Amino acid sequence: MNKLKGVLIFLGILYAAFLGSMLLLELDTDRMLGLHKDLLQRIGLLGIVTFGAGLIIITGNIDLSIGSQVALCATVFCMLVIDFGLPLVVSLVLTLLLGTMLGAIVGLAVTKLRVQSFIVTLCGMFIFRGIARLFTGDKKIGLGQMHVSLKDFFNGDLLNWPWPTYFLILFLLLATAIVFLHRSVLGRYMFAIGSNERAAWFAGINVDRFKIAAFAISSTLVAFYSFLFVMKFNSVNPNDTGTMRELYAIAGAVLGGCSLRGGDGSALGLFLGACIIEVLYSATDNLLTFLKRADYLPSVSIDAVIPVAIGLVLLGGAVIDERLRRQRLMQKG
Repeated sequence: MNKLKGVLIFLGILYAAFLGSMLLLELDTDRMLGLHKDLLQRIGLLGIVTFGAGLIIITGNIDLSIGSQVALCATVFCMLVIDFGLPLVVSLVLTLLLGTMLGAIVGLAVTKLRVQSFIVTLCGMFIFRGIARLFTGDKKIGLGQMHVSLKDFFNGDLLNWPWPTYFLILFLLLATAIVFLHRSVLGRYMFAIGSNERAAWFAGINVDRFKIAAFAISSTLVAFYSFLFVMKFNSVNPNDTGTMRELYAIAGAVLGGCSLRGGDGSALGLFLGACIIEVLYSATDNLLTFLKRADYLPSVSIDAVIPVAIGLVLLGGAVIDERLRRQRLMQKG
């Protein structure tokens, strides 16, 4: 609970910086509302893969192939719709099944071959993106003018509520994750495996089965994210689609309170972690825009600065978390 309070306070500070950056730019009300809507859309999208990455981290593993899975699943979805002429719903279901299969394959390699998840998913990062590039011949693929009304639906406000559709989808996912992680036996098993895998095995938990399930669930969420990615951006470039998504997702999970040692974290923390990443991005982007207008940093891009900002924040969070952990151990000792 104390960790969540700290995450909330930090998010509040970042949001205040975001508001301050908009005041520096002297934006009107409509422009401010537009930036808030864009922020919520990006939180909704990043939050989906953050939940997937967080579930794997809770079990004491890691997945570095999330970005490449995005590229492959998004490419396959577009191919099913365009090249094979399948209905969109059928294409979505097959894409979700592909995601589940990719996760299951990774989980089987980790559990049955006894290879560390870091190594398996590092290999998957190269393999999945390579397959996507082979499928398209290194060319961009997109839906063009197909399914325009559906894309408008996802990029609009659901039922005319003042909340973007992507954010509402994430909110529904948050409610589901709270039930799954904190109110179900399966969720408790995931935490138990991450806390002490050997003790979980002696307690009668089928560790391998639940590890595979964690990877499969995560990759299914990634496949769903891939579908939403196509709905938002309308096209896929296998060379760079999904690049850095795994790192942002892992960073969001860690900033939200997940321990890379496993066995620690919460659904709400994962949600807040995704918020932190995107609010930090927006505040930094606004500040850079202000500095460029003043000719202080005329040639610096947000893509160059944001990794530095996230890295520094993540390092600071890790240092604070480690010191708090040592204090708790000293108090218990």
